[in-house]
Amino acid sequence: MQEKATILMTFAKNDLAGVKTEAENIYNSVHANDLVKVVKIEDADIDTLAEAIIDNNEDLLMFHYGGHADQHSIVLDGFRSLDNIRLSNLLLPKENHNLSIVFLNGCLSYGHVGTLTARGVKVIIATNVKVDDEEAVRLSKFFYKCFFEKNYTFKSAFETAEATVRGKNSYPIVVNPGAIDETQSMPSSWTLFVHSKYTEVLEWTLEDFINGFQKKIKLSIDSLEQYINISESKLDMDISQLQLKRPDSDSKKMKEDNIKNIVSKLIAEGKTEDAIKTLLGSDLTLELRKEATQVAASYATLKSKVIKGILTHEQETTELN
Repeated sequence: MQEKATILMTFAKNDLAGVKTEAENIYNSVHANDLVKVVKIEDADIDTLAEAIIDNNEDLLMFHYGGHADQHSIVLDGFRSLDNIRLSNLLLPKENHNLSIVFLNGCLSYGHVGTLTARGVKVIIATNVKVDDEEAVRLSKFFYKCFFEKNYTFKSAFETAEATVRGKNSYPIVVNPGAIDETQSMPSSWTLFVHSKYTEVLEWTLEDFINGFQKKIKLSIDSLEQYINISESKLDMDISQLQLKRPDSDSKKMKEDNIKNIVSKLIAEGKTEDAIKTLLGSDLTLELRKEATQVAASYATLKSKVIKGILTHEQETTELN
C-alpha cells in the first residue's frame, strides 16, 4: 500500500490566543482530505517537535508552524527559541527528501527562507513584519480551505487568503537557493517565496504535489529493488565461483593460468587478500599474494557481508586443491 504524504502542523501558543483557533481551523481542512495524512502537535516543545519530525520525516510533504517567530528562530512552548539552522537540520536531515512546502505563520519569519531553499524546499509562505494574531488566523484558515478543500492552485490559494488581510497586494518572490536579502522591501505582510528551480509549483494543486511525492517514492523503491536484484545476482556469481575446480591436467602452466584467472576475477570483484588466500589455499603464489595485498587496502570494507557469506559457504563446501 502506498504511504500517504504527511502534513505536519505544529503550534506553540504561549501568549497568543489565536493559535488554538488556527490549529482547529486548518486541521479540519486538511483532515477532510483523503489524499494526505495529517499530524497535529499543539503546545509544541523541542521534544514533541523533534519526535514528530523524526517519526514522519520520510513521508513529510508539508510543515506548518503557528506561533511566535522572528528572522532567525521560531519560539516553542515555554518561549524556547529554535534557530533557523537547527530547524532546517531537524526538517531536512537528508539531501534526498520529500519536503516541498513550509508555512511559517509567525512574525518576521522570512529570515528562514534562505536556509530552507538551500536544502531544496520548493515553496515557503512567510511573513515580513510583525503580524496581527487575528489576521494570521484568518489568512491560514482561507489558504488551507482553498488548497486542501477547493482544489485551488498553490498560488491562487495564497492570493485568495492574502486578500483577506490588510496591507499591499502580494505577489510571489522567486529566490535562488540560499539567497534572501533580509533588508529588501517585501510586497505584503505575508509573502509567497518560490525556489527558482521549481517555479512551476505555483500552478500546482494539492493533487499535483501528491503525484510528485508518489513518483519520488516509487523511484526510491524501484532503485532499492534494482540494487537488491543486482546484489543477489552478484552473490550467485560469487558462490558459483567457489565451485571452480582445477583442471585434471598436471601441466604446471595450466594450473598457474587457472589460478591467475581466478585471482584476477576475485581482485576485480574487490575480494581481500585473506578471502583470496582462503579460496585458493596454498596454491596462491607469492607473486599473486603480493598482487592481492596491493588491492586489499582499497577494498577493505567493500561487500564485507557478501564476502563473509561466501567464506562461510566455501569453508563448508569447497576447497581448491
